[in-house]
Amino acid sequence: MKVYALTNVWEYLDTRAEGTCYGVYTTAEKAKKAMADAVEDAKEQWVECNRVEDVDDIEIDESEWSCTLATDEDIETFQIEIIEVDDVSNG
Repeated sequence: MKVYALTNVWEYLDTRAEGTCYGVYTTAEKAKKAMADAVEDAKEQWVECNRVEDVDDIEIDESEWSCTLATDEDIETFQIEIIEVDDVSNG
């Protein structure tokens, strides 16, 4: 069985990444929708926190499984990882 994990990384420290797991989804479509929503929220927060004056000041690099938001000083990457898991039973 495959699941899709959405993560957000905003800082790399040596070999360790600092970030957040937004969730694990049962379909790629759900994960992609969650990523689109998370990117929109991040853009709004960058404007509200005065990291940028306007959303147009954010450079966006999108692909099917990731999206990177960047300015001269900040960068955040949202990524969907496909994870193979064994079927789990609660019985």
